[in-house]
Amino acid sequence: MSLKQQAFSGVIWTFFEMFGGQFINFFVNIVLARKLFPEDYGLLGMIFIFITLSNTIMDSGITSSIMRTKSPKPQDYSTLFVSNICFSILLYIILFFVAPFIATFYDKEIITNLIRVYGVTVIIQAFVQVQSVYLVKNLQFKKQALMKLPSIVISSIIAIYMAYSGYGVWSLVFMYLLQSFFWALFHWIFGKWNPTVDFHMKIFNKHFGYGYRMTLIELMNNITANVYQILIGKFYNSSSVGYYTQSLTLRQVPMTNVYGAMIKVLFPIFAEIQESRKKFVMYFYKCQELIMITLFPIFIFLIFNAEEIFIVLFSEKWRAASIYLQVLSLAGILNVLVNWNLAIIKIISDSKRILKVEIILKFTLFFLIVLALIRKDDINYLLVTIPVFPLISYVIYSSIVSRLLGEKFWRNIKDVLYSLGISIVPAFFLYLNSQLVKVEGYLTLLLAAKVLLYFSIYMLFVYIFKKPLVILLKSLFIKRIPN
Repeated sequence: MSLKQQAFSGVIWTFFEMFGGQFINFFVNIVLARKLFPEDYGLLGMIFIFITLSNTIMDSGITSSIMRTKSPKPQDYSTLFVSNICFSILLYIILFFVAPFIATFYDKEIITNLIRVYGVTVIIQAFVQVQSVYLVKNLQFKKQALMKLPSIVISSIIAIYMAYSGYGVWSLVFMYLLQSFFWALFHWIFGKWNPTVDFHMKIFNKHFGYGYRMTLIELMNNITANVYQILIGKFYNSSSVGYYTQSLTLRQVPMTNVYGAMIKVLFPIFAEIQESRKKFVMYFYKCQELIMITLFPIFIFLIFNAEEIFIVLFSEKWRAASIYLQVLSLAGILNVLVNWNLAIIKIISDSKRILKVEIILKFTLFFLIVLALIRKDDINYLLVTIPVFPLISYVIYSSIVSRLLGEKFWRNIKDVLYSLGISIVPAFFLYLNSQLVKVEGYLTLLLAAKVLLYFSIYMLFVYIFKKPLVILLKSLFIKRIPN
């Protein structure tokens, strides 16, 4: 099978895995949100950062190093496995003992037990990380998809039962805990890689030498990605954290499915073609264009219809979350571009450069947040920083990528604005029409009509203004990517 055919097959199966998983999670989330309260989601949002940081430290960036290695040996995988287990146990012990202090910080006693139970996922993740990396590295995306979906289904059924039995936030905790457990279990039963206790310090140092910088970057990214839950939970209330968390979950559906699937497949593919700069540049712009025409309209639709979406999906008690979804969706447009440019830089540049830029950007974010918290009586000042920061990040990373590829910076900006305009125009006219023609009731039917009308007009726009890309996509799906 050629590289292009592997890419095509990988995208299909990875998209199936992510879309199938998110499709199930999406509807399970609707069921749970109608039974649970914003405060329940808020409690989980407050502790999520501590679990995420632990998982990042546990991995230590070694996974990224192995992913960029062309032909990793069995010793590479076994060294990663041993180090993951050791780090995970140490990190769980730390989580267990610091949990009461975190609970005191938030003034929520229940957080102690939530962290101690939810933290077990760090150890579970250590037992599945290597098997998952091995399958991805060997482009075994079909096998991963067929293991992921049952894990989600089983854990979701249990979570729904717990929610309707009155377990509240614990139904969410056990849903994620059991999902990690079954995901690991299936890898051990059906995965092709069998772990060995074979640790090599020289190999560890080699991967850690690259990985520790990436770990610092991931730590900074995770802190900044979750800093809003911490600040909102500390200075405002758990309901507001719930609004933020639920909005973030909605926004992540397209980002995880489309962008996540493409990056998961394209990262190893781009690593293989990095020697051919001309081909690399061509793939960069084509893939970026495909990402934009797929994701931009979804985010734009969320921005223009946030309030109706929350009421229809989660009921009237979630109406106040609409402003959170709007700013997060606007930031999502920019974050997709930032992450795409950053993924390319990881391949063609060294981690030292990325670390320096990330440090500067994180200081910028905290400066913006400090300014916003001067008026901490009004949460809107804090919300404004959510899209402003990725805008600054995009300008910086896009300029770096343009320079590394030997391309003009304005070519990238022009492509982004062009794709953005195609997405905004139909949404703007539909919004004006809804303001001029007010219809009471039938909110679900009206939202469905908006979805159908907007995306129909948008696809027509894409066909007219992005015809070369449409022709390329037809060749991919009809001709099955010729060699």
